[in-house]
Amino acid sequence: MKTLKKTLKTVTIILVIVLTACSTEDGENGKDGAQGPQGPVGTSGNANVIASDWIVTDFDPNPTTFTMFDVIDSDITEDSVNNSVILAYGRNNTFNIATSIPVAFFETSYYFILIPLENKITFVGAALSDYTFEDFEEVRYIFIGINESGAKSTVQEKLKVLSTLKNNGVDISNYNSVATYYYLENCILFE
Repeated sequence: MKTLKKTLKTVTIILVIVLTACSTEDGENGKDGAQGPQGPVGTSGNANVIASDWIVTDFDPNPTTFTMFDVIDSDITEDSVNNSVILAYGRNNTFNIATSIPVAFFETSYYFILIPLENKITFVGAALSDYTFEDFEEVRYIFIGINESGAKSTVQEKLKVLSTLKNNGVDISNYNSVATYYYLENCILFE
C-alpha cells in the first residue's frame, strides 16, 4: 500500500510539473535570417503554352482535291484540347510568310482536326479542282492553357484568353505577334 501511495504521489508530481511547465504565452519571435541568393531567371510568360516545333508538311505531292497528314503528339489529350485555345500556322519559306490555319486561298483551303483520343492533329488541304498543295512547307500548332483545375473550360473562358491577347496588341492571325508575346523560339521568322 505504501508503494502504491508513493507511486501515485510520484506520478501526480510528474503530471503537475509537465502540465505547469508549458506556458500559454508565446515568446518573442526571433530575427529573420539573411536574404538568400537570387534564383535563376525563368522563362517569361509562357508557362501555360505548349508549342510544337515546325513540322514539315506531308501533303500528297500529286494534284488532288483532298489531302491530309497526321501529327502524333502525346501533349494532344482530351484535357489539353478542352482546356486550351489552339492556334495553328502554316509557313512558306519561299515567300517568307506564316499564315494562320484555317485559311482559304481562292479555290483551296487548309484546316486542322484534333483527335485527342489518338493524340493527334490532322492537317487537311481541300480544293474545288485538282491542286498541288504546296502553299505551306511547314506547320506548327500552339496550345494556350486556360485552367489547370482539370475542369472543362467554357467557351467564355476561351474567348477571355483571345480578348486578353487582343487587348495586349496580339493579332492571333500573325504568327510573329503570337510568338513574340509568348517568347516562343523562332519568334521572328524573317527579318
